[in-house]
Amino acid sequence: MVTRESLQKEYIKLETIDLLEIAANKVDYTKLASSVAKDELIKRQISEEEINGHEPIFTHKNSSEILANYRADLRPWQKVIFYFIWVPRLRSLFTYNFQQGGYVLKSNQSNYYSVAGVLFCIIAVIITNNSDYSFFAMWPIGLAITYIFDILYNKQRQIDGLQKAVDEGKELKW
Repeated sequence: MVTRESLQKEYIKLETIDLLEIAANKVDYTKLASSVAKDELIKRQISEEEINGHEPIFTHKNSSEILANYRADLRPWQKVIFYFIWVPRLRSLFTYNFQQGGYVLKSNQSNYYSVAGVLFCIIAVIITNNSDYSFFAMWPIGLAITYIFDILYNKQRQIDGLQKAVDEGKELKW
């Protein structure tokens, strides 16, 4: 359990700017953490005006709404659409609001499914020209492979990258 004393021991080691962030950031820190940070700043002779006037950096950049939008996954029907419709002009009809809404994962996934759709279309054409297999059977098999890879590896890799950026206090980027 976190106590005032344990926080005091940790906050003594922090830089003043980090303490200002903790004291000013009411969203991401508990009242106890903010209070201990404020006490440490006062011990360092930082004025009350400077403490209260500090605008938290990371709250605005990585708010919970931004994080939720970043992690929002494409719906299965959208994944199918992007796999089969990879012509840029047609794709733009379905992706125009991803960037405006901050849906980074959706945007990345739409690109992933479109690129995979093109690649598996080419592979299906090559395979069907040299065998008795049907193109319309081969291309959807590529969708299944793409979907499974996305679920098992690709999506989690992107979310882990987001979490690492948040943990390091970096601004989330496209």
